[in-house]
Amino acid sequence: MSMATVINPEIEKQFALEVSKRKTTIEGLLPAHIDYQRLASSALTCVRKLPQLLECNRQSLMLGIVQSAQWGLELGIQCHLIPFKGEVVLILDYKGVIDLMYRSGQIKKIQVRAVCANDEFKYSFGLNPELVHVPAMSDPGEPTHFYCVIDLLNGAQIFDVMSKAEIDAVKSKVPAVRNGKSSPWTDTPESYIEMGKKTVIKRTAKIVPFSTERAEVLNRALAQDTQYEIGKPVQIEVPAAASEEFGNVRTVGEEDDKSTKLTERLEAEQAGLRGDEELPLR
Repeated sequence: MSMATVINPEIEKQFALEVSKRKTTIEGLLPAHIDYQRLASSALTCVRKLPQLLECNRQSLMLGIVQSAQWGLELGIQCHLIPFKGEVVLILDYKGVIDLMYRSGQIKKIQVRAVCANDEFKYSFGLNPELVHVPAMSDPGEPTHFYCVIDLLNGAQIFDVMSKAEIDAVKSKVPAVRNGKSSPWTDTPESYIEMGKKTVIKRTAKIVPFSTERAEVLNRALAQDTQYEIGKPVQIEVPAAASEEFGNVRTVGEEDDKSTKLTERLEAEQAGLRGDEELPLR
């Protein structure tokens, strides 16, 4: 677990003041089990652990905090503020995905686990699906698979399994991983397992027949999370209570995305002038 960093007291005070200016908006969005002071304290802990957040566009940072209130998730536990192309985006933790899925009112039970090399594990799909997992009592080895089992209130059961290769294929698309920067995918073996769990939950959620209305927040949060993971500009639907400040929709990472495409185009043109292999222009 990353340690909190000492921030200049004046910067910390200014940040706390900016959050407090949005107290009324935040309180209007928070669920009963989270109060404003708790969220404000969690937000401060987030920037202490990841000071780079304070170097990003400040309005996007404030929107991330407001959005965590809208989602009704514990900031820093069920969802996280992450620097993204000079701005801040709110992404889900696997525990947050589970919480939002339960809120749909259609889920009885969710299990998500990592399978290790020395575990007993077998599964099959088809007319008689089966999944058997007996964890090793000691020396489990490295993870080889991740699975999610969902029991619905109507008695149906849904499960999906992803191999480590499938999980790593998702990991390879994450910008921070591609650029060799810090990421939950690479920080620690434990955080890699959490990301693997989150990935298989997200894929399994796609085959759950959620009610569109009751799963609205879940669907928006998953869409936002996926846009971030593949490095695309993130479309954020702003809560109505905060639309006066942030607008109805805000796109995070759009300018940087345009800059990247322009750079690629110029490099391609320069390669053409040098007689290098022609590259497609976008």
